[in-house]
Amino acid sequence: MKWKKRIMMLMGMTVICTSVLAGCRRATPQSVIRLAQEKSRKSQSIEGNVQVDMDMEMTNDPAVYHMSGTMSVLPPGQTQCFELYGESEKDESTGYMKLERG
Repeated sequence: MKWKKRIMMLMGMTVICTSVLAGCRRATPQSVIRLAQEKSRKSQSIEGNVQVDMDMEMTNDPAVYHMSGTMSVLPPGQTQCFELYGESEKDESTGYMKLERG
């Protein structure tokens, strides 16, 4: 009788371990991007609402700008803080951006 209980416990542990390990796949950045591309090809339209709260400073000589604020995307309801710096000289513009989760 004891050996039957041990075998049943061993079988149960095997099933639980197999189920847990089968569900624990690691997603690579490439697989996430590939999945997003496949889903975006299938979608017919996208609807959303973007709310931006921003402060901006600009000068003409030199042509430099600085922007900072938050951006909310609804849905899915994510908020990001951002900061932008940029400058223009002759025919060339350079910009720097910093994003953080809000």
